[in-house]
Formats: sequence, C-alpha cells, structure tokens
Amino acid sequence: KSFRHVQWPQFYRQLCAEGSPLSDRLLGASADDVHPVRVLDFGCSIGLFLQLANGVGWDSYGVEPDVALARYAQERLGLNVYNGVLSDAHFPDGFFDIVVSFQVFEHLLNPADEMREIARVLRPGGWIAVDVPSIDNVWFRFLRGRHRHFATSQHLYFYTPVTVSHLLEKAGFEVVKVDFPPRSLSLEHVCKHHVALYSRWASVLLLRLLERLNLLQRGVSINMRDVVCVYGRKKAL
Repeated sequence: KSFRHVQWPQFYRQLCAEGSPLSDRLLGASADDVHPVRVLDFGCSIGLFLQLANGVGWDSYGVEPDVALARYAQERLGLNVYNGVLSDAHFPDGFFDIVVSFQVFEHLLNPADEMREIARVLRPGGWIAVDVPSIDNVWFRFLRGRHRHFATSQHLYFYTPVTVSHLLEKAGFEVVKVDFPPRSLSLEHVCKHHVALYSRWASVLLLRLLERLNLLQRGVSINMRDVVCVYGRKKAL
C-alpha cells in the first residue's frame, strides 16, 4: 500500500524514453554487442524500473537487500532480483552496460565501497545513473533541520550535486550530466508526507477537502530541486 501514492514509473519512463541519457547514448554504446543491453538496478525495491527496462528490450537484473521487497519482485512480478548485497551476488567483472540506483545511497553505511563494486561490475564505457536526495537547494537553506530529508533516521548521508559527483569520480567514472528530475506524486501523498511535516492541521484540512472533491489520487509533478540524478560513464581502459 505504501507504493500507491508514489508514481515512480513516470520518472522511470523518462529515463527509458527516447532522447534520455539512458536511452539513445546508452543503446548506441552497446549497439555492437552480441548481447542485449544488460542493466542492473542497485536497490531495486519491488522492481518497477526493471519492468519498464524489460519492456524496452533490456536484459534486467536487480539487487535488493530487503527480503519482503525482493520476494515481491521475484514471486509477484517474475523479475530477476538477487536478495542481498551486491558484493555477494558475484557478478563477473564488466557484466553490465548500465547501472541505475534510485534513492539508495543515502541509506548506505559505506557508499564509497558500494560505488567501487558497481564500477567493477560495469563494463568500460558503461553508464551509471545515481539518484539521491540533495540538500543543496533553497528549501533546505530555509528549513534546515526541518527539511523532509531529515524526517527519517534511515538517511545516513546527505548529498549535494558536488558530493555525488565526487563519489562517482573517485570510483573511476566521468560525470556526464547532473539533473534535477521531477517527481510525480498523488495529492494524498503530498499532504500526508510533505505538508504534514510542517503543519499537521493544514494537512488534515487539505485531505478532507481533496477527499470531498475526489482528488486524493490526482497526480501532480513536483520539482523542488531537492533530488539530484547524476549520470556518469566508466572510463575506458
């Protein structure tokens, strides 16, 4: 139920769509390979991106440490997901053409180690996209510790576009593009998980109004530049 408010597939479709950093350039870079484009979703959750990647003809793999999420992806969606950490999956060197990671690196105890392992399993010239919360924005400067990124104790690291870029570069990647992707959320999600952080009474009033208008599940596109996606390419040997 927690996934019904967040319309992630729209953002994933944007990544797979023609003209995106993970489509034309990536597919072109793999055009001479004998295998279909292999993509790894590092921290794939229930596998929504993997479904879309399969739909565009990519050979998709996921790694997810949460047992319940991995089992849902495997049993309900029929996806190729390894339940555990990346280093225990024992993928060969240079196995993947693309690695993506959405909202994962802020939760990791050793992000630099994980990035080096990603670099190992990605082929030279392969591409990576890392999407994390960013604290380099006007909203964070105004709200400081009340910003929504600090609402959970599960966030161990807080990034800016510069620090994410450095993380990639230290693992041997060339940063190609820094983007601030929008998120498509239901109005119910916005009220319960955004507005409520700052005003409980305003959240309750808005929820009641939206329910009466039958607009709770209406999707809206939000871009507060508090999420950054950095695209990189592994340097060729």
